[in-house]
Amino acid sequence: MSTEHAHAMVRAPRRIGLVSLPANAPAAALVLDDFRAALIAYARLSSTGSQAAAHPPLLRIDASRKDERNVGDGEDAVHPAAALATCDTVVAAYAPGDAAPRMPTAQELGAALAQLAARGHLMPGTRIYGIACAARSDGADGVHTLDDAARACAQESLAWCGGIVVTDAGLIPRLMRAPRLGMWRRPVSRAIDRLVAAVRMGCALDELDTLLGVDPAHASGDAITVASPHPLWRAAASRLPR
Repeated sequence: MSTEHAHAMVRAPRRIGLVSLPANAPAAALVLDDFRAALIAYARLSSTGSQAAAHPPLLRIDASRKDERNVGDGEDAVHPAAALATCDTVVAAYAPGDAAPRMPTAQELGAALAQLAARGHLMPGTRIYGIACAARSDGADGVHTLDDAARACAQESLAWCGGIVVTDAGLIPRLMRAPRLGMWRRPVSRAIDRLVAAVRMGCALDELDTLLGVDPAHASGDAITVASPHPLWRAAASRLPR
């Protein structure tokens, strides 16, 4: 893609839907919460004194619910899947290992997106970013999941914008209790920050380096980023309480 065309495609999101699939997957919810917190933090850092809220509305979506509800005093509302129709950007986090009965399997994130589109919950042209929590340490199952999602988006006229794979899904709940930029978690946090930048700029992940002016010699140019905890984390996590 040429630089001129990439710049033409950029448009900041107006409303972002955050959905974890399935809804009861703790690993997916934790990674999505980290994405949300990072987006808000970076928006505040880049805002001026006259901009109290520099980020677009973020809607937490529970795709299994038909009605809107509040999760508690002072907490954000949780919206049903129908609210996705008001979003021009959707970040979908997926943890296949936590899938409940009758929910899509590891290779069927694409099927979940296609189902939402068929029900009118995802409008044509909606930008879709994926986060796959992979069971394998090499992330191969997560890459397969995102590739499948990309094909589904093409079939449903959704704008697939790439995504990240976080490996070792079984360790994610403990990993997220470690310092965000500490040694154990830093590689995952950097990948999430990269996704935050792409979402805020309204571009695909493989366009990000070009738009940021990164030296081509150091640019990744990949639509999918695989991120793993520090290699020693697997050994360290086995000694930590669950």
